[in-house]
Amino acid sequence: MNRQTRKSMTRRAPRAAMGGGALVLALLLYLLFPFGLGGDGSDGETEGDADAQGDAMVTSAPANSPFTSLTGDPPSPAMSDEEQKALSGNVLTVLIDEHKYLIEIPTDQAPLYRPTPLTRIVELAQLAEGDANGIRVRVLRRDSARASAEEKLRLELNHSDIRNDAIYMSDTTVP
Repeated sequence: MNRQTRKSMTRRAPRAAMGGGALVLALLLYLLFPFGLGGDGSDGETEGDADAQGDAMVTSAPANSPFTSLTGDPPSPAMSDEEQKALSGNVLTVLIDEHKYLIEIPTDQAPLYRPTPLTRIVELAQLAEGDANGIRVRVLRRDSARASAEEKLRLELNHSDIRNDAIYMSDTTVP
């Protein structure tokens, strides 16, 4: 190669790299945000399809069920005897052990704690009447309780319209 050819190649290289980078960026944006090129951003479903599916998903709970479905989700199962006992004192008591949630079942002797999924705890908390101070959920912790589990419980309760002033988080730990 002569000197003139080398010089012109070194001038073109940054332009080519810049053009290639712009092309890669455009491709990434298209993959992240699939719009344009004749699409309307939908997944191919027409309005009639969405309405037909929505109508098919609506379910109604029996009149005596403690849960009703406003979102089309199937209603939650009826409360078990243990869950009714857990709500008998008007306040739902939840124990956090590491990342697990347990509800307190009052007994004549020491209380019994039963593992319960977070979604079910939120459903039960919505049914709690609350005490004279408006507390609906009392949260106990073991030494092994994780702060992230406490925060997750508080956030889920807040999302279900149970405000922080209706949640009592004890400072002491339970053995």
